[in-house]
Amino acid sequence: MSAGLRWMLLHQILDAPGDARAGVRTFTTDQGVPRAMAMLRGLVGLEVGLLVTWGLVEGPLVPAVAVVPGVYLLACWLVARRLRRDGLLPEPAGSYERAPLRGLYLAWLPLSFLIALMRVQPSYGWLVVLELWWKRYQLAGDLRLVCRAAGLPPPWSR
Repeated sequence: MSAGLRWMLLHQILDAPGDARAGVRTFTTDQGVPRAMAMLRGLVGLEVGLLVTWGLVEGPLVPAVAVVPGVYLLACWLVARRLRRDGLLPEPAGSYERAPLRGLYLAWLPLSFLIALMRVQPSYGWLVVLELWWKRYQLAGDLRLVCRAAGLPPPWSR
């Protein structure tokens, strides 16, 4: 539910200038973009807490539930730290493409579940291959961003 509220708020924040020009009443045009941004940051924090709790509760049964979000959150922290060091603020409402945790839900978590499924039933390996092909740009972009933040070249550039 937190992710859905986040996406709705993000949509309203990105549409706020157009909504104001058109005279459309939304939460963001009524309450203002700064308040919506504060709520968005709070929802990101809530979502991180929920992911950690989910990993602790379900992780022993499905290790991918604990490992993948944990590694992803660590990578997000590394990227945010690098952005702050370079004088840039990681902003949760810059665009849909840079929305926090987007890559986790759209690429990494589905892939980890498919790999866990393939380990139980190897005949589902073709789904892993299909998922890797389908999400190749998202996965490569995330890896490139983390490598850049860590000061490393992407592994495929050697």
